[in-house]
Amino acid sequence: MAGFLWFILFQLLSCTLLLRRSLTGSAAERLWIGSVTGSVAAAWLPISVAFFLGFTKRAHLSAVLLALLFFFLLYRLLPRRRRSPDSVKSDHGPFLLLLLPLTALCVYLLCTHTICERNGALYSGQCSYGDMAMHLGFITSIAEQGVFPPEYSI
Repeated sequence: MAGFLWFILFQLLSCTLLLRRSLTGSAAERLWIGSVTGSVAAAWLPISVAFFLGFTKRAHLSAVLLALLFFFLLYRLLPRRRRSPDSVKSDHGPFLLLLLPLTALCVYLLCTHTICERNGALYSGQCSYGDMAMHLGFITSIAEQGVFPPEYSI
């Protein structure tokens, strides 16, 4: 659940910033760029802080505080997006109507076809079948070592 909240926080911050303050592109383009930016920030911001604080909860909380600081500074510094009411209506309509159902479908397929929990164990399929053991081993060793960069666990 913490990972989900982490991901959603960075997505909301970056998408909100680009939807409200970006001066170019349609809503779909700004939302896509915001989502990519949020994903990159969610992955790399804690790593940059971990070089100084280790791979700890304190480093992750510092990364969240740094992300919030960046967001509020950029939100204040970038000019507000100004558009006519007609262009806003036509810009958001069809895209936003498709966004929620497609997101729900992706989450459903991920939880029922790619990574499934049964009897207290995780079962995976598709592209995650072969790599899951290796990546979970890496993640576990990083969490146990608590340092960054971690020692190669294999």
